[in-house]
Amino acid sequence: NALGQYQFDGILAFGSYCLAVRALDPPNDSILIPGQWTFPPGLIGADAFANATVESGTILSDKDFGWDYQFLPVAAAPAFTLEKNAFCRKGPGINYLETTAVPLGETVDVLGVSPDGAWYYVLWSKFTVRCWVAESTGRLSSALLTIPVLTPVPTPLPTTVPPSPVPTSPTQGTQ
Repeated sequence: NALGQYQFDGILAFGSYCLAVRALDPPNDSILIPGQWTFPPGLIGADAFANATVESGTILSDKDFGWDYQFLPVAAAPAFTLEKNAFCRKGPGINYLETTAVPLGETVDVLGVSPDGAWYYVLWSKFTVRCWVAESTGRLSSALLTIPVLTPVPTPLPTTVPPSPVPTSPTQGTQ
């Protein structure tokens, strides 16, 4: 159905089945062609397959197929123009190490956004650098409607420095 769910009713035998989408069979051919499968990875040809174990009444919602239509326009990533010098970091926060600094006036492509919306994962094409910049350091060229929310790598944990040994005085001792 439109939600990507497959329902199995009235089947006589329960067990392993193969879901198949055949791009060249009607009416799929008039909808999908020209194009190619993009998910699951490794699909070659006009047919897409996924295995499932089912019984009558089973509803599957974890089987997905992806298709790339050949002649659809490619949406460009929103541009982000820096309005001040900014550190570009390994993660979305000031506690992550800096990867580089991006100067005022540079424009980068936004590839993702942090869950709180305060940081953008960007591509600085000039140097092929991918890193995080704070949303407060510039302005977007368009809305982030098609940009994925990314789960960042865990926040770096502070390391502890072992205490220095207490020096002993050569004059200490017993008499």
